[in-house]
Amino acid sequence: MIHILFIVPYPELREKVEYVLDNHPENKRISANIQVLTVDQISRINAGSYDAVIARGFSAKQLKAMHPQTPVIDLAISGYDIIRTVAECRKDFNSTQIAICGFYGKIYEASDICKLLVQHCQNNNE
Repeated sequence: MIHILFIVPYPELREKVEYVLDNHPENKRISANIQVLTVDQISRINAGSYDAVIARGFSAKQLKAMHPQTPVIDLAISGYDIIRTVAECRKDFNSTQIAICGFYGKIYEASDICKLLVQHCQNNNE
């Protein structure tokens, strides 16, 4: 049995992970713990009890530093994540100016997506 911890930042992503696991051909060999956590909750995780951890962004970086003996698989932040977040900001806060902050290598699609969604886009990495 392979014990994997998935750390996801929002419930909709949990549903996607559950779907993938349920339909994986080796799902009988995988024991998965899927937790919806924010970055500030990562320090409470005992990742050492898993064969591998799958997380992304700063959560993955923190886990790698805290548990160097445990393999941490870092998932990229997708264009869907960026679109979802921008739409949520617009809906919840009626925002017209939205900053997308992160490691450039992890959010490389942000500039292109921003140009599709808003009239003005400034990229401080270019």
